[in-house]
Amino acid sequence: RKVKKIVRKKKSPRNFSENSQEISPETSPENSSKSPLIKSPSQLKRAAATSNLSQVQEVEKLRLEAAQNKMRSRIASEILQTETSYVNNMVICEKFHQDIISNGKIPPDEISNIFMNLGELLSHHQIFLKELREIM
Repeated sequence: RKVKKIVRKKKSPRNFSENSQEISPETSPENSSKSPLIKSPSQLKRAAATSNLSQVQEVEKLRLEAAQNKMRSRIASEILQTETSYVNNMVICEKFHQDIISNGKIPPDEISNIFMNLGELLSHHQIFLKELREIM
């Protein structure tokens, strides 16, 4: 009874948070492993209707994790795509740099100022891109 009184004082509108779960024999930790796993939306509704909040919370947690994993995957894909595009553009700049050097119309000191560290940047980003592809 003391536990229920404490829970009732903290009870807020039902929103599937841990604070709104009442302590009862059905939702106690020792009985939660015995209850069937919810696999469909209709089972989710039934569990919510029967106040089996621990199962509802678990399903919501799994949905949240799935959404987070999907977002991480999209972000990683975007990073890989951006890095690939950047390296391709750097290769074009390197070819242009070589053409300007062989052309001889621009003094070498100006060329080095324009294309400062281009080779080092390209080398670094090619290594980074290779490691990204290996990870993904």
